[in-house]
Order: sequence, then C-alpha cells, then structure tokens
Amino acid sequence: MPEIVLHVGAFKTGTTYIQSALWANRRSLAQAGVLYPGGHRNSQSLAVKKLLDRERPRPSEGTNASPLPKRWQAIADEAAAWNGTVAIISMEFLAAVGSGRRREVVESFAPHPVRVVFAARPLTRLLPSQWQNTLRWGRAWRYEEYVQDVLLGPQHRSIASAHFWRRHHWPRILRRWQRTPGVKSVCFLIVPNAAPPDLLWHRFAAAAGIPPPRHDPPPRSNESLSAEAAELLRRYNMEGRDLADAGYQSRLRDLVALLRHTSQDSSVRTHRLGFPSQHVPRAQAITADLISATLRARPAVVGDVQELWPTADTRGAGDVAEPSKLSDVELLPLLNAVARQLEPRRAGPSDVHDVVDGTAEFHRSLLRLHTPELWARR
Repeated sequence: MPEIVLHVGAFKTGTTYIQSALWANRRSLAQAGVLYPGGHRNSQSLAVKKLLDRERPRPSEGTNASPLPKRWQAIADEAAAWNGTVAIISMEFLAAVGSGRRREVVESFAPHPVRVVFAARPLTRLLPSQWQNTLRWGRAWRYEEYVQDVLLGPQHRSIASAHFWRRHHWPRILRRWQRTPGVKSVCFLIVPNAAPPDLLWHRFAAAAGIPPPRHDPPPRSNESLSAEAAELLRRYNMEGRDLADAGYQSRLRDLVALLRHTSQDSSVRTHRLGFPSQHVPRAQAITADLISATLRARPAVVGDVQELWPTADTRGAGDVAEPSKLSDVELLPLLNAVARQLEPRRAGPSDVHDVVDGTAEFHRSLLRLHTPELWARR
C-alpha cells in the first residue's frame, strides 16, 4: 500500500520548481517506486482547483454530501492503485483549505496513510514574492502598505494581512493538518536561501521519503518581476478591475507574461524589488514567535529553522523598496519596451503576427490611460 504525500505549499517556496522536477523525472521516479499521478503537467493543478471551486456542501449534509470532481477522483484513484511505495500530490492551494476540505482530501485516499509536507522561507524573501503574486491575482495593494500591514502580525485584521497569514502562518497550518483524521505525519520543509536549486530538490525528497533521482534540473519558471514591472502591473489593476470577468483574467495573464519577458531585456534598465530595511527587526520578532510555535507542534523538520531568520543584508545595491514612488521617468524605459513588444512584427511579405484577440490594442489603451504624458513623448 503506497503512502500518499501531500505537498501543500506554501506559495512562493519553490513549489513550481519542485512540481517541474517531479514531472520531468516521473519515469525515473516510477522506477524507484514513486508515482506523480496525472496525465499531463497541469493535471494535479486542475484537479485541485475543481475540488476547491465546486459548491461547498451544507454543514447538515456532511463533508461527502456531493461527489468529488472527476478530475480529482481520477488523481486519487491512480494514486490508490499504485503498486509502488509513494504517490505524490503537489499543489500549494491546499495549504489554507478549511477543515471540511482537508477531510475530503485525506478521505479520498483512505485507507492509505497520508504524509503532509509544508514549506517555509524567510519573511524578508517571502513578502516581496507573495506581494507580486497578489498582483497576478488582480490585487492593487501598494507594496509599502502591504509589508506594513502583514508585519502588524497575524492578529491584524486588514485584508492584506489576513490574505498573507492564511497562507503562511506555519504553526497554524501544520497543526491543522496534524489534527486532520488520516494524516500520519507532517513535515516542515525549510527552503534554503542563496543555494543551488538542487538543494531544495534533495530536501524535498527527504521530506517526502523518496530516493532522490538523478535528474536534469527543470528550467527556471515563475520568475519574479522587476520592481518597475510589478508597479506597472499594480497600476493596471487599479483601473476598473473585475476579478469575475474571464476576459480580464486572460488579459492579466497576458500582461504578466509580457512584463516578465520585457523585464529580461538587457537593454532595459530595471531593478529588483527589495525588502524595506527598517522592517527587518519586526520581521525578526514575528519569526521568533513563529519558530517557537512551530517547534512546539513537533513536526518533522528538514533543514535548519535558523535559515528562516530574516537578515538585515537582504537588500542589494540598487534594490527598490518603495516601488509606488517610482517616477514616470523611471518607468519610461520599461513602458517603451512594452510598447515595442505590442507592435505587430512582420515575419514575411504578407505574414503579420498580431497579439491574439485584440490584446495589443487593449494594452495600448491601458498605457495611454496610465501615463498619457509618457505616451505622447514617443
């Protein structure tokens, strides 16, 4: 009977890298008795989203009032039928689910034992990355205000603070999974800083109880935006956003991809988003409380909890810690590069490649709206 490993995140702790490594090496893993179920790269992600997005059962109906989505059931059935030692499901949305959903997830694998793996990284590295994630989800919080709100602590009742701590309160999340019937063990994975990606992979393998295979590291993905690109995205989200509009969500994804690509242009001068140095002491105080509470929960720990300690040298020379104060002149190089990317490119005498579904014109209008004086200079 295989053990089920649920890698539940958290967000921005190398989950995309781990998932890419699991998918790229699924054949060698299978030979070692480890299954990464799903027919394609996004099978698990789609299955979890279907599970979480479906109508929630009423309390009087119990947790199994409605059938599990077919996508999730297919993943669970494939894992249960595996004749090896371990089956791994990895999806960061699972970290913060409520008790009913947690029970549903674990019960779908019964009677197989379940091991939960949850990862963490220092707040000074995590906060800039998580703020950028909120922009990709359509939020428009100023970075400076977001950091201040989050560091008021888990008990602070602002939307930004609740949004963050629901996903990253290490001891609370670990205890909730520990108390879920059917969970055999919980592992706390420390994400190393300034270390080769392979170290994260080997730590995950130890946490999941699998032999680390020989593998080629996957390409880097889900890379951070520059401070300038993130600020442009925030301003974009300020204008009439409708998170329920599928068209808006599609345009948002297009713009994120465009800004990431343009930020990598060596001819465009951009800067990394940095952590405000004046907030390091507060981050250290919160971290001390989190570590203490986490160790009281007695999870298995892979790595050294001292690696979670925020340090004052996290800002590099030229890092931007107040992106909302970037001037129009400072944003101009990136805006011009974006505008060039939006121009149709002629590959042949009659072969013009336009951005799909009129997205180019939409983005042109957006840029005019946000910075009309800069557009007029072109």
